[in-house]
Amino acid sequence: MRKRFLFVLLFIFSVVLVGSYAYAQGDSVPEDCISLEQGASIRKRTGESEQGLRFRARLHPDYKEHEHGFYLVYGETTVEELKAAIAAGEEPLMLNGKEVYKVQVTGTNENDEFSIVLTGIPEKGYLEGLTAIPYVVINGVEYLPKTALTRSIAEVAVALLNAEHDDQAYTDIVNYVSSSRRLLQDRRGRLRVVGGAMEVEMEHIRSEFIRDWYQKYGADLREFTAEQLYAEALKPLTQEEIGNVIFNSTNFYGIFALEKWSWVIDLVSYLGAADDAIVAQARVISEYGGINPFGDDLNGLKNLVYTVKP
Repeated sequence: MRKRFLFVLLFIFSVVLVGSYAYAQGDSVPEDCISLEQGASIRKRTGESEQGLRFRARLHPDYKEHEHGFYLVYGETTVEELKAAIAAGEEPLMLNGKEVYKVQVTGTNENDEFSIVLTGIPEKGYLEGLTAIPYVVINGVEYLPKTALTRSIAEVAVALLNAEHDDQAYTDIVNYVSSSRRLLQDRRGRLRVVGGAMEVEMEHIRSEFIRDWYQKYGADLREFTAEQLYAEALKPLTQEEIGNVIFNSTNFYGIFALEKWSWVIDLVSYLGAADDAIVAQARVISEYGGINPFGDDLNGLKNLVYTVKP
């Protein structure tokens, strides 16, 4: 059976059936009639409340007495995609293959804010993204903000720990996630969860990397020497043509800029923290978009390429 998360509000709420609404184009209602705070938080478990993922929105003071609430979507989506789904008029409202929930919230706080807390998220769902889009109804017309917000409880826990909000609840979430996902700590101590299940067999990682390189560039790396790999990594240019400044057009940057493989550069940087050359070359790939902003001698990324040879 498909398990559903239980959506709970800080305030008393009622679930409203999804309807079809028009979207006004007039100038009488300001664009900031409703806005979504670009950040989620975690409500910690207490004796009276469950742990949950909290989203917040704010109403223009002139409209805080109007009907308002949230659309809640499993996975990532945009406001435009939600509008299109509503306009299609199908019931139940669906996005990403799952039902969209519309929840009305009663009241606002002293800052004209209202929030929703999603509880009942199982541990195996800590990495599942959830999207919140607030709405307000003014004179029978429904208004949405320009942007949506997608967060997972693991993502928020990692962000809170990175911001030095030490708490056992956040640590427990991260510890659970790290048991089944790659969790890296960069040289500044920041944590990052890498999408996808953790693979611990190095030969499997090597085989998949070689396959991905072949699919992307048409070169089979299995019998490459380090020198051959280096030449392949710099294509379509050579070391002489690249110099020490621009690497974002190389095969090497193209593969390691992908989220699937970016963790390798982070790991190399972390393990090679004592090697200034490795760290400097890794930062060009992971932090500076393949551009050497300071003009330092990076040895054409040779140290880094040789280090990651599969």
